[in-house]
Amino acid sequence: MKAFAIDRFGEDGSLRELPDPVAGPGELLVRVTVAGVNPVDWKIRDGAHGPRPFPLILGVDFAGVIEAAGSGVADFRVGERIFGAARAHGSYAERTVVPTSSNEAPIAKIPAGLSDAVAALLPIAGLTALATLARLDVPRGESLLIYGATGGVGAIAVQIAHARGIHVIGTARSGKEDALRALGADEVIVYDRNDVIDGVKAAHPDGITGVIDLVNDGVAIKRLAEIVRNGGRVGDSFDRRRRVVRRTRHHGNQPCDGPDAAIIARGTRRTRRADRGGNGRGRCEGRISARGGRRGARCVEERQDER
Repeated sequence: MKAFAIDRFGEDGSLRELPDPVAGPGELLVRVTVAGVNPVDWKIRDGAHGPRPFPLILGVDFAGVIEAAGSGVADFRVGERIFGAARAHGSYAERTVVPTSSNEAPIAKIPAGLSDAVAALLPIAGLTALATLARLDVPRGESLLIYGATGGVGAIAVQIAHARGIHVIGTARSGKEDALRALGADEVIVYDRNDVIDGVKAAHPDGITGVIDLVNDGVAIKRLAEIVRNGGRVGDSFDRRRRVVRRTRHHGNQPCDGPDAAIIARGTRRTRRADRGGNGRGRCEGRISARGGRRGARCVEERQDER
């Protein structure tokens, strides 16, 4: 099969012929129709996620069609369309193998009416949004700031939070205000024209309940404590385990455990609903073939400041 792979960390990678993977017990062989491109792809390429065997096929998110099933598989059939996270075998390839029961690499059937291209953008971004919202547990009617609301994770988080009745404050660069409001944001702060913290303070002098920060580093995140009321929480995406940090005005930081694996496993089925009926919107980081692997990884790196 054709696959886009690397032989050592840090290199661009190349398109090559590799042996077709084989589905073992409890696994599925999938013909990949669409591979999603995420920031985690170039982080894996650069070795940030620990040692891996080489050649290493890049990519995690995928949508495709089941070609074969290993022994012990009962809930999936050959010919069914599925999507999910191909963590072990990668998705920048014509075929991949995924387990049918894994909290770390969840999969689900693609519902009728959902395209492969949209399904392939949901797993990592959708599950990150869902798990972070679950940990923050902002009640209906309370306010939540989503910093980086027009990125892949942020755009999905806005939609889920809005559907749950949460008052959503989103940040966007100039020209993206209307698009963010269309996703469900109740307030929009244009970060290249206004100071986000000052804007939130002015509109919510008593503080807000929660913040999801998908943009800033640890130094900038500390300032968010100024706008979170006592007992509120701030979640960020910079810890590898996606740790959520509880912050209050008076009590400093208390690390909480990362999202339960069960949330990740269930989340694939829940986030896929965002596009049912044509009502959901997401930002596809890129639809690629194996030939586009190098360009796709670079594209995501270059677009990190656009959120």
